[in-house]
Amino acid sequence: MAGHLGLHHGVVAVALFSLLSAAASASAQNTFPTTGNVGVGTTTPLDQLHIQGSDANEGMRLANTGTGGRQYRLISTNVASSVLAGKFAILDETSGAFRLVLDAGGNVGLGTTSPLDRFHVEGSDANLGIRFANSGTGGRQYRFVTTNAGSSAGGGRFAVLDETAGLFRLVVDSGGKVGIGTSSPATMLHVTGDVTVDGNIAAKYQDVAEWVKVAGEAKPGTVLVIDPREAGRVTTSAQPYDTRVVGVVSPSPGLLLGEPGEGKAKIAHSGRVKVRVDARYGAIAVGDLLVSSPTAGYAMRSEPLTVGGVAMHRPGTLIGKALEALPEGEGEILVLLTLQ
Repeated sequence: MAGHLGLHHGVVAVALFSLLSAAASASAQNTFPTTGNVGVGTTTPLDQLHIQGSDANEGMRLANTGTGGRQYRLISTNVASSVLAGKFAILDETSGAFRLVLDAGGNVGLGTTSPLDRFHVEGSDANLGIRFANSGTGGRQYRFVTTNAGSSAGGGRFAVLDETAGLFRLVVDSGGKVGIGTSSPATMLHVTGDVTVDGNIAAKYQDVAEWVKVAGEAKPGTVLVIDPREAGRVTTSAQPYDTRVVGVVSPSPGLLLGEPGEGKAKIAHSGRVKVRVDARYGAIAVGDLLVSSPTAGYAMRSEPLTVGGVAMHRPGTLIGKALEALPEGEGEILVLLTLQ
């Protein structure tokens, strides 16, 4: 019986020694002073709260157990972490999703654990973006968004969305076309509304044209005249020195006015443009004045009339001045349009 009691006392002593050792070990890892920095996992805390360890996802948990409450963790990861080695993250433990990630290079990710830029936002919303909300008097809400097929602006676009008005103010589509006031730009720059330019407009081509309804041929360089059969329509020239001459079909105007439509063509009335000319009525030299010719749609050299001893070109018939020569036959030359 005495031996049995001795053994029992020995077991108690070993258990007590183990508890004291564990307490000492814990004391060596944690520091909770009445003032100063607090350390968890370290006895030399470097900040007001310093948590240190070697877990794959070393962190601090904030758990709200109230109705609708969630659990979040602020974590720092090491190479043992499955997806976030060497990163800082906010982990939504309730859904198991990383809400924010900061990698070793300083890139910040929202909706992604592998940010590719300084600020990388990723998701599948129809209009995924960043919101700027000014809650002051007269303030508005705007979003920089990238769209998918579920967006009213169409998929694959970048846009500035005015949330207050529910309008896309600026859109860049997948082809690089920019729209201002429209979500479907038809050209590289498509503006719906007025445009004010305080500087210069630089254009590759040097003529000014407008959309006009045309009866008959509308090949580039064709000379056109007013069509007396229908108001607002032009037709191919067919007689010499026609005072109804209005311009030339332009393939690529530098400035284009009006709206396109069925049966319309781009008609240049000023600037430099290629014109179909016929030198069979006289060789054309640089600087010659040009008028309509008997050849349909072609211009020819103007021959002046002598009036009171003064050589004069017939008013109202001139198309422009030849900037290139054509000694013979038919061809196209560059002409400075000066209708008069």
